[in-house]
Amino acid sequence: MLTARRFVRVVAVVWLAALASAVLTWPPAATAALFGGGAAIAFLAERVVIRAGWLTHHIDPAIRGVPLYALAGWTAVVYAAARVALLVTAGWTAVATAAVLAAAFDAVTDPIGVASDYWTYRTALGGPQYCGVPWWNTAGWLAVAAATAAPAVMLQ
Repeated sequence: MLTARRFVRVVAVVWLAALASAVLTWPPAATAALFGGGAAIAFLAERVVIRAGWLTHHIDPAIRGVPLYALAGWTAVVYAAARVALLVTAGWTAVATAAVLAAAFDAVTDPIGVASDYWTYRTALGGPQYCGVPWWNTAGWLAVAAATAAPAVMLQ
């Protein structure tokens, strides 16, 4: 299991690699849309669930309760998912494919974050959960990943 400090370093390296890849290979507008707009979308989504008391992060630094690693990780995952989706399709089908890929990645990694005590969920909404991760997290990843990927994918 990674320590919190090492986890943050890994996320930062992955984010830097994703950003460098985008800067070198994507149109500047698509890069700005995904990494700038995507970080803004991720910030708003995280802020909503944090303020509602449904999610608590245990790693700093944070801006208004939203840890920087979450913003970096979010955009890196959606970027990778969008790149893979664009290899096999285009347009809105690529947006949907990227959202599914990003949500699938989260479904594998989120239970690890919960088990490592990097974050915890409160099951206020009820319903099914998997390894401490509630159903609404996957629904949120699908919606927010699509919103994050759409502008960048459509600018390709």
